[in-house]
Amino acid sequence: MERKKHRFLYIILLLLLSALLAAGWYLYSQLQGRETAKKTGDKLYAEGQYGEAMEAYAQLMEDITPLRYTPLGKELPQAGAEGVLSCVDALLETEDGPRYLMEQNVFETVPDHATHPDAPVASLREALDQRALFARAVLANEEGDLKEALALVKASGLTSPRALALIDELTDTLNRQEILLSALKAREEGRLEEALALVKESGLQPELIDEIQRQITDENDRKLIDQAWEAMEAKAPQRAMDILSELSNNNIRRTMKRVLTDARKDMIQELRTKYADKVLAGAWYSLVLGDEPQLTGDRRYEDLKQVFTPEDRVVSGLFSLIRLTDGRVELLGDTLGATKVVEEITDAKDAALGLNHGLVLHRNGTVTHLGARQYGRDAAEEWRGIVQVAAGAFHSVGLTRRGMVVAAGLNLDSQCRVSGWTNVVAVDAGLRHTVALLKSGRVVATGDNSFGQCDVSGWRDVIEIRCGGNFTVGLTADYRLLATGDNSCGQCNVSDWQEVMAFDAGLWHTVALLSDGTIVTAGANDHDQCALEGVSLFPAEEKAQRTAPVFGSETEMVYIGDPKDGPWFYCSGEGSVIIAFDVDTGKMKATRADLICTYGHPPVGILSGGGNEPQRSVSASKLAKQNKAVFALTGDYFTFGYNADGLQIRRGHVFKEKKDEVGFGFFPDGSMRIIDPYATTAEELLAQGVNDSWVFGPTLIEDGLALDIHKHPLAYNDVTMRSVMASICPYHHIGAAYGSCTLAQVVENLLDYGCTIAYNLDGGRSSMMVFLGETVNRSAFLGGGWRGLQDMVGFLASDLVPEP
Repeated sequence: MERKKHRFLYIILLLLLSALLAAGWYLYSQLQGRETAKKTGDKLYAEGQYGEAMEAYAQLMEDITPLRYTPLGKELPQAGAEGVLSCVDALLETEDGPRYLMEQNVFETVPDHATHPDAPVASLREALDQRALFARAVLANEEGDLKEALALVKASGLTSPRALALIDELTDTLNRQEILLSALKAREEGRLEEALALVKESGLQPELIDEIQRQITDENDRKLIDQAWEAMEAKAPQRAMDILSELSNNNIRRTMKRVLTDARKDMIQELRTKYADKVLAGAWYSLVLGDEPQLTGDRRYEDLKQVFTPEDRVVSGLFSLIRLTDGRVELLGDTLGATKVVEEITDAKDAALGLNHGLVLHRNGTVTHLGARQYGRDAAEEWRGIVQVAAGAFHSVGLTRRGMVVAAGLNLDSQCRVSGWTNVVAVDAGLRHTVALLKSGRVVATGDNSFGQCDVSGWRDVIEIRCGGNFTVGLTADYRLLATGDNSCGQCNVSDWQEVMAFDAGLWHTVALLSDGTIVTAGANDHDQCALEGVSLFPAEEKAQRTAPVFGSETEMVYIGDPKDGPWFYCSGEGSVIIAFDVDTGKMKATRADLICTYGHPPVGILSGGGNEPQRSVSASKLAKQNKAVFALTGDYFTFGYNADGLQIRRGHVFKEKKDEVGFGFFPDGSMRIIDPYATTAEELLAQGVNDSWVFGPTLIEDGLALDIHKHPLAYNDVTMRSVMASICPYHHIGAAYGSCTLAQVVENLLDYGCTIAYNLDGGRSSMMVFLGETVNRSAFLGGGWRGLQDMVGFLASDLVPEP
């Protein structure tokens, strides 16, 4: 019994030991399986195979819950905190995981089943709350609430790959949206170019790029159309057509060109009606009776400087003018010895003026001869049925109402051989030739042809004619000029003028009015008769700066007159120099240079050696030749120390900068200005484009008024040679070298010439003016005795200047 009892106990112990061994083995197997499953899940998770990772993590779970992950078709059992977080993290990395977790309330229910003792429920709750924020961020992003999504994902604090990628994506998208909003605002406010750039930068709504581009194009087209109409209203049809050629829309361009072409024809006809007889040229003057009448010419003809109005009917002659008012005749200039005759005329219809005689056409078709000279007086006053008259140097011409021509006066060159002409609609006369315009648009001529002034037989479609001294000009039906004859001064260089509304020919120059209101000139300018070049008859309309040379030629042109009395001139596409030798007035002898600049070619400083640093002193002519200067005038003598201190710049190099004497310089807008060293610096001048400034003094004229020069230390009253740089207006400057005189006399002379600013340069034996390498003024010192120089004021450069 006792043995049985022990055997039973032995069996029980054996069973207990077996149970313990089985339990231990089971526990060991479970732990080993969990470790293997976790490692497998972690590996798959790290590799991004979240579905397989879920299956591995499922082995860690102690219970089964109704939570289901639809894409895998697997149930999500409880796996403790670690397993739950691994499963949740795996789901959060999938596309539909965040929505599934939110819709299945995983974040609320899982903590209640996470009974794994290794992790407290509170820690799991905090971790799940973070992941819940991330899941909400993903859903907010999907619903378009980007700002909310960014705030949530940042609040989650997660640093998983998807969380970090979502932060970058949301930040970039929100930035792009801000840029797009700025673009839309810029577009709404009309800043289209800015809007286009912002849309491109945003990378959003690419369809807006084409839309805004079309809007920019349409807006540009509208602006171009407005500009074209403004050009038409400003009487600039060619500019209007040029503007329309830039339109992007071909249909609009063709339509607008047709509209403007019609408007252009009407405008041209209106301008021709208004201005056809408002442009006049004489020997040394030009007159244009525009909205603001313009008269220019040599100051020796002050008697021609009368006050005109646009409504005046004026007839030009070489040295005089006739104003016709209600049938009465007013002689301006040379009286022709006919003052009494003129006073008796009350029925004048037209008139003509020659060299020393004139003709008045009465309303009844008869003619009165003016002047002390015969020139066919008796014959002309017998004419009847005359509708137009013309006067040459020594002959008179009349056109009858039947289209025939009569002539009287000196006939040595056959200038009066006109009896066979018929169907004539207009006549004119030069010095010794006569020209007629036929009804067919052809032109005939007779008289002196030594310059080819009668070579008009090939002209066609001419609608108007004018005779200069020894040249002939015709206007064609397309409003271009033809010219033949004497071209020694460039007076026939008119072929490139377009849309000429009115024109006239003087003794050696031609003047015309273009459809944009601009006056153009060609020919001699020794008395400023071409000074109206580029002037606008429509001053209220801003005009582009004209850069055409005074003589209307792009090539270099040189004329050398009498070596003692001048004039000399040089012209190129960059500007022109006209040297006038004034006669002895009893007070002084002066040599004056008109410097007509074009944009970018102002007078500049030149130094000995031809570089930017002065070398030894040389003669003025050699200094000019070294720099290839067409014109040069003595400078401020700065290398010898006699000049005052101030701002002294040459070719962009600052030689001196002190607060002392005022100087002068030429600015990019074409103006000559006084430079005050107390009001500016060399650096500021260079920044404004002033590359040269001179200091000597004193300033003689400023703003058209003479200054009190007697207070200046260099304003001595002794009689000596003087050198002055002055200016009449922008781009038109004056260089002058005077013989024996005082500065007060210089000021008087420059004011009389119309200078608005003038500055005294070094004088005495330094007072030299060089033209094309030749010193053109004469020394007042016995034996000459010129001084060597290291600097001068130079104007233009040319290979025509000889080598030194």
